[in-house]
Amino acid sequence: MTLRVIIAGAGLGGLTLAHGLRRAGMEAAVYERDPAPDSRAQGARFHIDDRGKHALHACLPPAHAELFEATLGHDSRALKVIGDVNGRLELLATNSFDGEDGRPDAVRPGHPVSRQLLRRILLNGMEDHVRFGREFVRFEYLGQGVRAYFADGGHADGDLLVGADGIGSAVRRQLLPHAEVIDTGARWLGGKTPITVEITGTGIIDLIGSSFTITELDDLGMILAAMQFKEPPLSAAARLLPGLEPGEATDFLMWALIPPNDRLGAGFQTLGTTRLWERARELVEPAHPTLRLVVEQAWPEQTLCLPLGASMPVEPWQPSAVTLLGDAIHAMPPNRGSGANTALQDAGRLCRYLVDERPLLDAVATYEEEMRRDGFEAVNASVSAMGEFLLRG
Repeated sequence: MTLRVIIAGAGLGGLTLAHGLRRAGMEAAVYERDPAPDSRAQGARFHIDDRGKHALHACLPPAHAELFEATLGHDSRALKVIGDVNGRLELLATNSFDGEDGRPDAVRPGHPVSRQLLRRILLNGMEDHVRFGREFVRFEYLGQGVRAYFADGGHADGDLLVGADGIGSAVRRQLLPHAEVIDTGARWLGGKTPITVEITGTGIIDLIGSSFTITELDDLGMILAAMQFKEPPLSAAARLLPGLEPGEATDFLMWALIPPNDRLGAGFQTLGTTRLWERARELVEPAHPTLRLVVEQAWPEQTLCLPLGASMPVEPWQPSAVTLLGDAIHAMPPNRGSGANTALQDAGRLCRYLVDERPLLDAVATYEEEMRRDGFEAVNASVSAMGEFLLRG
């Protein structure tokens, strides 16, 4: 009998899992609460390493995987620290990424990848299998399998429910009501800025290259990272997946401010994108002119602000017809480059075990043991290093 999998959440991990399962001949339906693919900002870029790449190549059709590779940025192998030295932005330190396979606690060499573009690649070919505007609210176990209920009154039955619904996961709240997510007290206020002639003329791109870069502005940190595509997304998409609208047409700088909560004021999560961008401009007013320019020339509609939360480790639980992946179970701050990579790794592992023709609960148990081990080790490393990496450079 064909395995039927319900996936709550159309993020990177959930969509990767759906691709892998469907390629293996299984039924996989994704339910997403957002009304449309682009109803909110999806973030800028992230650092992808061997964990994420291996999962994508294992799960995606060849043309999708090739487009992903063609539109990566250049090698990212170090963290740079820059600062204002007598009115000039200069390199203060370089720390090489020395993570190795089997060490989820350390940053590994990798490449920048556009989050928006990767999500569009993942959505391509899945149009009939992703249901937008379907918010998961609860599940119940059936005699065999599970039933997922949605806010619109509908439901879906399957053999397995996978909660890939992010840090506020409704699946996790029911499955593991004791699981705790803490607020670290820091915020991510960030956006995207096109790399124009004016931006290039400041020298900032030459200074930071393709490295993840941090600097310190009084009591808040600032992150910069360039996304310079190996091949322009428009031409790569036309060559490999004709008809795909990549949503990215130009190289850009990702930037983020990491202020303490009290620097943003009350109600920051209710602010629109333009007001968030204006608030970012206010925060960088004392900074070097180049850093101010980066924020001033950003796309206002791409600005977002998120609280930086972290999941507390959870003791093993009884495997069942419901499981979790990614931020739904092991959310973490971004300073170790592991959040998206562990979510993709989860998707690749779960897919592999589900298609391995072992009993369902055995597959879930094996997956959950490895997911807990590596996921929470990455969480602990990210939280431990957060002060040095994000708040103080």
